[in-house]
Amino acid sequence: MKTFGLLKRKNSPRHIAKKNALTDVAPQKNKRDTLGGVRALGGVRALGGVRELCFAASTVIAFLACMGGVAAIFSACRTVPPRTLYDISAVYEEESHALTCQMTVHYYNATGQTLPCLAFNVPANAYRKDAKYVPVSPQKRPAAYLNGESYGGVEITACTVQGRDANFVLAGQDGTFLTVETGTIAPKKRKQVTVQFRLSLANVWHRLGYTDQTVNLGNWFPILAVWEKGGFRECVYESLGDPFYSEVADFSVRLTLPEKYVVAASGRGETRRENGLLCCDFSLKNARDFAMAFSSEYSLISQTVNGVEVRYYYAKDEFPEKTLAAAAESLACYSARFGAYAYPTLSVAEVGFIEGGMEYPALVFLSSAVKAEERARVTAHEVAHQWWYAAVGVDQTERGWLDESLAEYSTAVFFEDYPLYGVDRRDMYNAAHTAYRLYCDVYGQLTGKRNMAMLRPLSDFLSEYEYVNLVYNKGFLLWETYRVSVGDKRFFRALSNFYADNRFGVVTEEDLFHSLRKSGAGGCGLVQSFLDGSAVV
Repeated sequence: MKTFGLLKRKNSPRHIAKKNALTDVAPQKNKRDTLGGVRALGGVRALGGVRELCFAASTVIAFLACMGGVAAIFSACRTVPPRTLYDISAVYEEESHALTCQMTVHYYNATGQTLPCLAFNVPANAYRKDAKYVPVSPQKRPAAYLNGESYGGVEITACTVQGRDANFVLAGQDGTFLTVETGTIAPKKRKQVTVQFRLSLANVWHRLGYTDQTVNLGNWFPILAVWEKGGFRECVYESLGDPFYSEVADFSVRLTLPEKYVVAASGRGETRRENGLLCCDFSLKNARDFAMAFSSEYSLISQTVNGVEVRYYYAKDEFPEKTLAAAAESLACYSARFGAYAYPTLSVAEVGFIEGGMEYPALVFLSSAVKAEERARVTAHEVAHQWWYAAVGVDQTERGWLDESLAEYSTAVFFEDYPLYGVDRRDMYNAAHTAYRLYCDVYGQLTGKRNMAMLRPLSDFLSEYEYVNLVYNKGFLLWETYRVSVGDKRFFRALSNFYADNRFGVVTEEDLFHSLRKSGAGGCGLVQSFLDGSAVV
């Protein structure tokens, strides 16, 4: 989730001179490779499924036959689980700040049940004028809407199923839930659904919108709702936390825009110029979302860590090499502590954003308003979400504590492993404890009661102040207490097991408890006492 409480801006960072207006692929300035590894190969557009693996296998069959390896290769081809594929094309219209889009979803029914239709959450519609549940809280609206109130939203222009026109309804609790009449979809069967839509962007410093510096495309397209308990899960937008919940799929995304822009995106990509336009093709597998950001002011630096290319797209950062180092070193730290990073690339994009940062699979948003001394911490927190959210998924609308507390504590692990940053784990604990105890005192005085439960839906939190203290600060205290209780060896074994057992899935507390018991650490009762509020901290 986003990093809170870091931005206090009195003035808009507008009218700042461009550092480097780049076109197409930006020059690689100050590229470093201090952590070793070979630069990742890029540019291959992958369309998902098993055909890439099987094709690769066929090129080496003759050699493997001599070594008895053919059966193993074909077994691997057969065991790759089918996934849904999103194939999205979008054209950006600079003057209107809008995108004309077509999304074809090659849906694979892995639910084990026959589905009556398909449904999509449409978070971009929360930015429309008449939205009931808005993305920005009243307290933060002046800082987010620097040029006054602005609105966006999605217009669904057509839907087809298997190439034929289909009925659809865009409704739900707040106009953010799209239902398409597909006919029944049996288990392990596919259905092709195409949605044509126009996305209008608000002028806002947020996940989705345009600013003086960047265009942010986070949570920008209709995304499949999760089928659970006999129905599709509608996610109502909340102004705190991350009101998103989705399962992994493969993505093939094409973006066309004026050639002056440089694009940061989830996954690998190829770019080319045509008639004054920049055509970008990106792909990413096993991802639960796909985001982009672009700017005419971006410069790009990169380095390779363990075969992963880490890229930093920046416009206003005065010390970009330091930010890149924090991203690369945190990736190396978490890979060693928890398990290998899940994707071939990791991009960090400096954007106009009211919060400190925001995570997406293989892409991190970092606010240009974050102070220099806070950038390493924000970056390390958001990179940690590549393990706890992007790979190990969670229903963030119901149990946001799980990925946020782990990301926050992972940041302390990073600073512990890289002491040159000068951040002490014990100091982080003391700061979290002091803030949490102050919250408890204030909360008790104001309400006359104490509800310290961490496990609750976003809608149950009374304020962002409560959310930050119970999810971030108390979450940090939980993992420090647990680590001291079970010891370092069992603690890191437990988190490694949790990651290995649940990559690309969606977890609950029971999955976490299973990994804790499997590691020999146990301590499930201790964790539960923090979650239900009975622990005395």
